[in-house]
Amino acid sequence: MKRKSDYILEVNTIPGSLSFYLWEPKGLKFKDLLTKLIDLGLKRHADAKRNTTSFPTNILEHFNPRGKASKI
Repeated sequence: MKRKSDYILEVNTIPGSLSFYLWEPKGLKFKDLLTKLIDLGLKRHADAKRNTTSFPTNILEHFNPRGKASKI
């Protein structure tokens, strides 16, 4: 019986391969593909530096800096 978790997402026989040769028939040469990927990576990095992500948490709600056990 199949469960939702019984799917294969990708079979990659050459880990790290960009399969750049598949883009050449569409007019995108390897050099241009690398340039585009680097530009996208630089843009993503710049966006990440500009933005702050926060997650609401109550992890310090019962923190006692004097080291005594807090009453919960």
